[in-house]
Amino acid sequence: MMEIVLFLAALTVISLSGEVWSLTPEEIKAIKHQLEIDEGRRNEIYMDPLGNPTFGIGHLITSSDPEYGEPAGTPVSDARVDEAFQHDIRIAISSSESWCNGYFRNWPSEVKQIIVNMMFNLGISRMNGFVKFCKALKVRNWNRAADEMESSAWYRQVGARAKRLVQRMRNVRTLQGGSGSSGAERMLRRW
Repeated sequence: MMEIVLFLAALTVISLSGEVWSLTPEEIKAIKHQLEIDEGRRNEIYMDPLGNPTFGIGHLITSSDPEYGEPAGTPVSDARVDEAFQHDIRIAISSSESWCNGYFRNWPSEVKQIIVNMMFNLGISRMNGFVKFCKALKVRNWNRAADEMESSAWYRQVGARAKRLVQRMRNVRTLQGGSGSSGAERMLRRW
């Protein structure tokens, strides 16, 4: 019994706000690093590719932000960028945990990191549109999941980031020793 408790403790992280996550501190650090590369870090308000006011590490400004209504070019402090990023990463992780009927906890580390990256970029509403992607993930068919990523509008809009995430998903097949059981593959053929 003691071994089981220790094993479960190693797979769970409790955030500063009391949320329980199935990511290790190392995974969270890797995700933050990936996002800083993918999103960039800007200490001023700028317009994202869709014309939305943004600052920091891809933080979309909303009416609840003190920066709301400020013009592009307005400086933003390092402390504020870090605060917004911590808030946004918490939302991305929590949303990832609940997305796809909670299967997230059972996926390999690499898949979890890919999902959080996509969730950070898309948000839960748009991720909910990835129905076939979720189905492929549920049966652990990483190659099919990569195909679903590739066939999305997100893939065409995001560019190099999406290509890299798709390649990482395809590599999970090699890292994890297969793309799913034959039963899982039969289930996927029914779509």
